Amino acid sequence: MKILEQNFLCSGCGRCCKAGWRAPVDAGRATAIRSSLSELRVIQAWGSSGLDDTDQGTLVVLRDQQCVYLGEGGLCDLHGELGSPAKPLHCQLFPLILVKCPDGVVA
Repeated sequence: MKILEQNFLCSGCGRCCKAGWRAPVDAGRATAIRSSLSELRVIQAWGSSGLDDTDQGTLVVLRDQQCVYLGEGGLCDLHGELGSPAKPLHCQLFPLILVKCPDGVVA
């Protein structure tokens, strides 16, 4: 199997946060996010949490098709406050997408 390499460097444009997809959030990250100042700002601005507990798990809330944690200047408030490891895994891995294949998981 040939392995292809692709490099990606975030330009801070914020387009990934405005794409209309809701990132799933695992329990550990959800706990950290719920106790963050970024979450408090979302609650003050929108009157509710930036995380939504659904049948599919916890998902990031969108307003006008963009992530509620997208800050001014197109940067992630969660990343700025808590660092990259606190962001949902989908956000950390973007633009890579994990796909389950017969031979394992491929990015």
